[in-house]
Amino acid sequence: PANVVVPVADRSGGGGRSQSTTVYISAFAVKDDGCQIAVGLRSGKVLVVSGDLGDPFFQLDKANAYSTIHVDETVKKPSAIPMPVTCLYFGTSYSDPPQQSGTRLFVTAERASNPRRRSSEREEPLGVVVCYNTTHAAPFPAVLLDDERGCAEQCAALNPKDHELVVGRDEGACYFTFEDRTWAFSLDGRKQAVATLSDNFISDLVVVASHNEQSRRTDVNIYDLKNKFVAFNFRLGPDQHVARILTGYTAPTSKQQHTANHGPNACSTAFVLVV
Repeated sequence: PANVVVPVADRSGGGGRSQSTTVYISAFAVKDDGCQIAVGLRSGKVLVVSGDLGDPFFQLDKANAYSTIHVDETVKKPSAIPMPVTCLYFGTSYSDPPQQSGTRLFVTAERASNPRRRSSEREEPLGVVVCYNTTHAAPFPAVLLDDERGCAEQCAALNPKDHELVVGRDEGACYFTFEDRTWAFSLDGRKQAVATLSDNFISDLVVVASHNEQSRRTDVNIYDLKNKFVAFNFRLGPDQHVARILTGYTAPTSKQQHTANHGPNACSTAFVLVV
């Protein structure tokens, strides 16, 4: 996340003049083939840019498509309070019929709860989980997967093998496909970061950093959620917490090892940024 000064057109009839405004970027995603990027803002908007982003001479104003998604518009009763975008992930849908296949964009957004709300007042949705079809130009068709809750920044991750989104919340973890919520697990603790580990050898492993209320420290756990066991556990020192978890895959050094799906040089790796 960063503060960015962006020049925008002055539409007040000023004869092509432009002015600058400051926006806060809260999430960012790039499609695997580099043909789309998504930029999430604190204001609740998502900027989607399509084009040959690998071209060193690429210019934003020459993009094939440059569109804005207003996440609040997916909620039945939008609020005047912005719903900051917290996580963005691109995925690919392989639907039947093939005409419905294409690029999908998972978006999570969540606003802070209002501790001053009176018990007689109806609490507004804290967040949303939405999936947009960004295969073609805007307007992008949307599927509202959760109309009450989103997640905090860094607390969602995409399983690249199954194209499912796992969302970490204080009470547990939920899985979402492009069409619906599938299953959930109880994992107590205020989540700080979530990531997935998935490759040709393993799948459905989730790395979760959460605050343990009893020890008052941060635990980093690797869960095999579908088989329901903890594969790894590490407790950080006092006053330490996790800012982000990055995962990657180290490929085998030989083609034979890759074909056989085994070998000492093949592994998934998680990097935990502790502050």
